Amino acid sequence: MSDDMAISTKPSGAAFEVILAPPHSDPPGKLQERPHSSTPLSAEQLESRLQAAEERRKMIEAQKKDQVQKKLKQAQSKKAEHDEQFVQEAENKLQKKLETNKENKEAQEKALQERLHEREQRVLQVRKLGEDKARDVCETKRELIDRKHGAAQELKRLQDEQLMEKLREHERRVNDVRQTSETYVQENAKRVEERFGQKMGEAHRNRSVQLQAIQSKRRNHELHVDEVRQTCEQYLQEVGKVTEEKLAKKMKIASQNRDIHLSAVQKKLKDRERHAEEVRRQKEQRQQEEQQGN
Repeated sequence: MSDDMAISTKPSGAAFEVILAPPHSDPPGKLQERPHSSTPLSAEQLESRLQAAEERRKMIEAQKKDQVQKKLKQAQSKKAEHDEQFVQEAENKLQKKLETNKENKEAQEKALQERLHEREQRVLQVRKLGEDKARDVCETKRELIDRKHGAAQELKRLQDEQLMEKLREHERRVNDVRQTSETYVQENAKRVEERFGQKMGEAHRNRSVQLQAIQSKRRNHELHVDEVRQTCEQYLQEVGKVTEEKLAKKMKIASQNRDIHLSAVQKKLKDRERHAEEVRRQKEQRQQEEQQGN
């Protein structure tokens, strides 16, 4: 290709014109053959040349062997460095993993203990709320019973007062009848005395019957109060027993879950320790093999 080039410039860009050199008319030269010696070689010359060729071959083989030994040593050293670096990195990673697992285990155990403590606090709060509620219910029932008992006492008092008022009224009426019938007694004394005795007997019988009825009602009311009190105490005992059973079940379930979690964590740690032991054993085996090879 010639050095003469024409450049034409256009608005769209630059165009180059390349002029090639004319073809050469001279053909390439032929290789000269090495002249052969016409004189034949003697046996000593051939032997010396063979020995020289053998020495050159041995020298070349020794050089190649030295180069191969150097390359082999370099490769072995690089391999040892690479293996040592790999083992060191594996040990560092394993150590980091073990530290991380230990921190995670401690964090998990701490979180588990905190959850158990919170659960115990909640259980105590629930138990306290149950006891307070049962106590409030019992107090409410006791207040209701006391109110009923007070109302019954007040009703009994009013009934007694009414009965005494009726008796006093009756006595007044008897006195009035006695005073108005004094003039009539002389004429019909026997008849009046019989009627008066009958009326007094009936009044006393009616009073006795009413007093017995009131006393019977009072006894029934006291029996009802005792039954309600016993029912309230039995209810408190049952509520306390049910709350303790629920708390015991929850604590048992929490203990089982904690044991399962701890066993799983221990199994993971054992697997990781087994893996680390396997890595160390493989490292020692490789080092032994390298020492035997050297």
